[in-house]
Amino acid sequence: MSYLCEMDNAWRRFSSASVAKGFFKLENGECILDHIDRVVYHNPHKKMVMSAYGSLLTQEWRSLPRWNKVANEIGDRTH
Repeated sequence: MSYLCEMDNAWRRFSSASVAKGFFKLENGECILDHIDRVVYHNPHKKMVMSAYGSLLTQEWRSLPRWNKVANEIGDRTH
């Protein structure tokens, strides 16, 4: 759980700083991941990386209109 918490904190800092510095200009309904082709994780444990990326997508998409489609297909797992 610590890894996911640290990853979440690092992503939030990266996101805030990147938008503030103008590296990303997000349109309505977009998130930073829409502008990034690859995300690199320094972790040898495949399942932890998959969980971390799922957590990241949930965090980024939860406030976007596309989340309704995802939640309808797989269920809203944010509760």
